[in-house]
Amino acid sequence: MTAMTQQEKQHRTWKERASTELHDLADSTGKIVIVDFLLGMTMIIFTYSVAGLPLATLAGTLLAGIGFLRRPKNDVPKIALFVFLVIFGLLWVTFDSAVLGISTNGEILRRIIRILGVFFVAVFIADGRIDFKSLIFGMTLSSLINVPAYYLGIAPDYYPGFLTGWLADKNVSGLYYATLGLLLLAVLSKRWHKILTVIIFTGILWLTGSRTSIAGFGLALVWIFTARRLNIVFKALLAIFMVRLVDFLETNFAQAGAFADRTGTDLLRSRIDHASQLKIDAAPWHGLGLGQAFVEVEDRTFFFHNSFWTLIIEGGWIYLLLIVGATIYAAFLMKQTRSTRSMYAEGATVLLMICGWRLGEVFLTMPWGLVMGLALLYCSRPKTNTIGHEFRIAPSTHTQGVNI
Repeated sequence: MTAMTQQEKQHRTWKERASTELHDLADSTGKIVIVDFLLGMTMIIFTYSVAGLPLATLAGTLLAGIGFLRRPKNDVPKIALFVFLVIFGLLWVTFDSAVLGISTNGEILRRIIRILGVFFVAVFIADGRIDFKSLIFGMTLSSLINVPAYYLGIAPDYYPGFLTGWLADKNVSGLYYATLGLLLLAVLSKRWHKILTVIIFTGILWLTGSRTSIAGFGLALVWIFTARRLNIVFKALLAIFMVRLVDFLETNFAQAGAFADRTGTDLLRSRIDHASQLKIDAAPWHGLGLGQAFVEVEDRTFFFHNSFWTLIIEGGWIYLLLIVGATIYAAFLMKQTRSTRSMYAEGATVLLMICGWRLGEVFLTMPWGLVMGLALLYCSRPKTNTIGHEFRIAPSTHTQGVNI
């Protein structure tokens, strides 16, 4: 670079700097697969339905179907155990629901189709049939559009005062924004873009009012920065510390500051949790079947507010151990084939675990599928017969530091 060029660079206008940043951002996206991008945008829309199914569910199912028509670009050598655990779990809960439980055939069919769609999205992200970057950027764009659409009155408002919009529920909104904020860190290459992403999504999460998602997002970032140097034993200890910390915050600061007006909401949630615990205690060891994670409180029906309990009531401890085991295996135990460890996938899994403790549907939902897909993608390697294929997920964290 000449001296004149350096001087010009130092005196660029703000428009030139903005243009450079946008150019760098475009370079970091790489090639966008339009179908995956558009379906990713649609997967944020929960409030509109076709044939009784939300557009988000239909988009995810369609994306999984398209994946079947594409050829895999990657090999995932260690994926067999993950697939076995999830498929065996689904076979068990289907048998349990149809033969031992009280679920109707319609409930079983709807749940299994949706879960299989999520599962295949995760697997197809791993083997390259679904482009992870395109999907994440599509979902991110739609979720960002949702913010002004909500405040302009274009998107629905089911929880006045809390950012919901097309995501319909404030806790669902919090889960999606927290997950996308973390997964974006894995696909952006410049440190400045990553820092800006954390700032923007922290602000958006605050607007959702989802305390669990806010806490999970913060602790996931802590995990990304601190756990990279730890072995599995110390990671387990860090995880236990985080659980204790969340419990402490929940007990002592759940109604502090901006959340001081949540007394009534928290009392209702405690009644829901109490009724949920009673239902689990009264259920047989194998659970009650798919679609049974609800209780009647104050003459109203509420879903469970704990995803671990949801797994237990639907398929017993067998179902819980299989699905949570598959999650931990994919994110923390599989040997990755890349030179970098996907700390972003680990951090996002920490988010799922924390949110699963206080939200009723986290496991086997699309955020879970995206996180599992990224974790498995880092365990993949390009097929030898794939010409021109390049693994372009930005480095996550190297053993020497965090790229953020």
